[in-house]
Amino acid sequence: MSVAYIAAPFASNEGLSVEENVQRAVALAELAVSEGYAPLLVHREVRAGLYGRDEVPEERERGLNATRFLAWMVGYAQGELWILQLPSGQISSGCVGERTSFVSGALRAHDMGTVLRARIVQFRWESGKPVRTADKEVV
Repeated sequence: MSVAYIAAPFASNEGLSVEENVQRAVALAELAVSEGYAPLLVHREVRAGLYGRDEVPEERERGLNATRFLAWMVGYAQGELWILQLPSGQISSGCVGERTSFVSGALRAHDMGTVLRARIVQFRWESGKPVRTADKEVV
């Protein structure tokens, strides 16, 4: 079994509310479970305030650093990063930060002599469910 870090939009954007974004992230995590992965999903904890309040800049930055570190650790462990695109097909700024951290962790493991196996898998939301659009090895 491999771990999959779920990176999906959180904040209200492109006509979607926070709650809708959390529901979509959960659906992506459920897909990961159905495919035999152990998903790491932080959306419910972020919504509950565990990582701080978005309206308080210091708390928001601390929370972003914590979630980016988790993404880094999954990359270092040679897991997968599953990214859910915005409705426009773009990737949210939070997901971009998580992707950067994930790749950094994967490359650090590679520098330590680990055979590079980390993958990034992208999804779009279509007909009420996540649909895979891209799958690539971290280079």
